[in-house]
Amino acid sequence: MGAAGSVVLETAPPTPVLTPRVLSAAQTKTRLTPDELEILGGHFSRAMDGSAISSEPASPGIDLRKFQVVLGLPEKESLYVDRIFTLMDTNKDGLITFDEFTHVVTLLSTKAPLADKIAFSFAILDLDGDGKLSKTDVHDVLLASISENSILLTNDQVALIIERTFADVDLDADGCISLDEYSALVGRSDGMLAHLTLNLSYLLNLTTTPVVVPSV
Repeated sequence: MGAAGSVVLETAPPTPVLTPRVLSAAQTKTRLTPDELEILGGHFSRAMDGSAISSEPASPGIDLRKFQVVLGLPEKESLYVDRIFTLMDTNKDGLITFDEFTHVVTLLSTKAPLADKIAFSFAILDLDGDGKLSKTDVHDVLLASISENSILLTNDQVALIIERTFADVDLDADGCISLDEYSALVGRSDGMLAHLTLNLSYLLNLTTTPVVVPSV
């Protein structure tokens, strides 16, 4: 009885999600590798229901809810996520493009220079965008954090935290925290930016199969 012949099936490599133009543009603006960008592109494209990714300024994007999904974050209200989205939505159309998304991922990854992460963290806390942290900024951020994490603090305890923070950080006693003062605080506070550090390996492993054939 003769042995049955075996059949070898060759699987074609997945079609790239990103066109060479999009990939090149993303590489020049981020610290991400081509493979990382390709995986993120597949994830981003799925969030756009399979739409092709463009490098044009008016390219399609994703809203806040899908932004949370793409980053692997819980779909719940979060001041930090709202602020990140707002800061990255440069044209204020309520959508994040792939270019803006890769910028976010770079800033939140360990690949970003510390100075960039500090400046980004400062901008998140600077709710009114005046270039300094007022007691109102800190109060509103603190209240949001307390609410989101179900922490029980009295109004007096919140006020005391703010007063002690400014006494420690506001070195020139002008009633506001500057970027330099904030940077000094981060420098002597281990783990202060941990909440703004994305596990890039986890994000990349959320999906590894590109799904869209881009137009050239």
